[in-house]
Amino acid sequence: MRNIALLTVLLLSSASPQTLLRGDISDIQFTAEKNPYVIEEDIIIPEGKTIEIKAGCVLLFKPFTGITAEGALIIDGTPKQMVILTSFNDSVYNKSSGQAAAPFDWNGLLISEKCDSVYFRNFTLSYSVFGINSKSPDVRIKNGIFYQNGQYHFTIADKILPVLDSVPFTHNIIEAKIDSLGTNPANVNTPLQEQNKPSSAVKIRFLSLGLGITGLAACAIAAYQTRTAHQHWVETSVEPEKWDQYDSAEKRYTRNLTLTVVSGAVGLIGMAGFGISFTF
Repeated sequence: MRNIALLTVLLLSSASPQTLLRGDISDIQFTAEKNPYVIEEDIIIPEGKTIEIKAGCVLLFKPFTGITAEGALIIDGTPKQMVILTSFNDSVYNKSSGQAAAPFDWNGLLISEKCDSVYFRNFTLSYSVFGINSKSPDVRIKNGIFYQNGQYHFTIADKILPVLDSVPFTHNIIEAKIDSLGTNPANVNTPLQEQNKPSSAVKIRFLSLGLGITGLAACAIAAYQTRTAHQHWVETSVEPEKWDQYDSAEKRYTRNLTLTVVSGAVGLIGMAGFGISFTF
C-alpha cells in the first residue's frame, strides 16, 4: 500500500503543470514557463487594461470558452516560438487529450469596439468557431496562421476577410516597421493605406508618362493634318482657279505645323521626364 501511494505521488509530480484561467485576466503575466494555459471559462481583458501574451505561450481552450478583449491585447510571438491558441483537445499540445480536436471546439477571440488596440504577430489560431471577430477596426496582424476554424477565420467590423487555411496572413501592417513592440502598438505600425501612397518619384513618373503619351499622340494627329494642309496649300499655289484660297490654305498649314512642333516637344519632354524619374 505504501509503494502504491509513493507511485501515485511520483506520477502526480511528473505530470505537466497547468495554469488554469477564467474571468478577468488583467493581473496575469503570460510567459512560456507557465504552459499550458487552460481556459476553463471565458477570459476577459477589461477596458483600460493591457495584456501581452509572450512568445511560446500555449493557450488551450475548453468548449464554449474564448477571449473577450475590451482593453488592449498584444500577442507577441516569434517565427520560432509562435503563440498557440487552440482547442483543449489538440493532442499536439495536450498529450492527455482523449479525443481529436475539431472545428467549433471553442468560441474564438471577440474584440470589443471599446478595445484600445489589438496587435498580433507570429501566432496560430485553430479549431475555434469564428477565429477573430473584431468590432474594432484597430486590429493589426502579422504572420497569423489560421487553421480549421468552423465558420470563418477573421471578421472585422462585421466584414469577413478572405483568409486561407495554414497560409501566413498579415493585415494593416508595414512589414519593415515591425522591429519592436511596445505597450502602444499604434506607435510602431503604420496602416497599409500609408504604405500604398505613391512616392514623389512615382507621381512624377506617371505624370511624365501621361504628358509624353498625350503630346506624342497630339503630334501624330497634327502631323497628319499638316501634311494635308500642305498639299492643299501647294494646290492653291499652282492652280489659278484656287488662288483665292491660297492665303487661308497657307494659314492652315502654318497653324498645323506649329501645333505639330509644340505637341512633339511636349511629348519628348514628358518621355524624357519619365526616363529620368527612374534615377530618383
